[in-house]
Amino acid sequence: MKNRFVRRLLGVLALFLLVFYISSCKTSQKATVKRTLRKHGFAYLKQKMDSSKADFSYMTAKMNLTYDNGKSRTNLKAQLRIKKDSIIWISFSPAMGIEVARIALTCDSVKFINRLNKTYFVGDYSILDSLINSSVNYLILQSMILGTDVPYYEIYNYKVRDADDYYLLVMEKKRKSKKDLISKADGDNPNILVEKFWLDPTTFRTRKLEMHELDKKEKKLTVYYDDYRLIDGKWFPFELRIKIKSEKTINIHVSYTKVRFENRLSFPFKISSKYQKAL
Repeated sequence: MKNRFVRRLLGVLALFLLVFYISSCKTSQKATVKRTLRKHGFAYLKQKMDSSKADFSYMTAKMNLTYDNGKSRTNLKAQLRIKKDSIIWISFSPAMGIEVARIALTCDSVKFINRLNKTYFVGDYSILDSLINSSVNYLILQSMILGTDVPYYEIYNYKVRDADDYYLLVMEKKRKSKKDLISKADGDNPNILVEKFWLDPTTFRTRKLEMHELDKKEKKLTVYYDDYRLIDGKWFPFELRIKIKSEKTINIHVSYTKVRFENRLSFPFKISSKYQKAL
């Protein structure tokens, strides 16, 4: 029988990192007067997005997470470490502060340690795909954390619109680039994602992100980004409200309590010989 605790934490990971349910008191307020936005093309807005996003080699953060699948609700604390484009490392703990699980994600692997029952899992992204019934890869997860677009895709069809006082960027078709070694394909057909970004017209930061696979609109991932703060002169979202709609609806609220960019970090992940393989 599959371990429920392992599946729940992996579900938290998939949704937090894959990244929408408005439950925070810091929800963005819509302007009472409709603003007329300046007309800009995609190239200009993309340049503004890139110039304002956090650029770093290593990042560490502390955060609080609330995971709700409609039947149960779980609160966790976590420590996050990232080496950009290389590894995402997360240590989970309950309120008492004792680590209960650790996860390490690289471009081609998912590793998980459950300290409660002394089990571990080592595999690929198919485990996350099966938990949320959608395609997942490292670059998608990283982009969800940072509130940036998914890199290494060739965009050959896009639109720019005005929507509720925000710029709306719609990438209607994306095909896998040769640089993206982690995306999976069905036969000879690459995964195609439809992405929508709602950009703040002042800071050009992402306020909302919506994703679904082409022709699968009923399975949709949405993320709201709030409470942007300047870290080393760059904007970073301290509040993420995440919702994924698939076979069931799951909501996650992520609140960062501390974020730092570093010159170097370690990513310890040692599996004890006493632990047994799970799943």
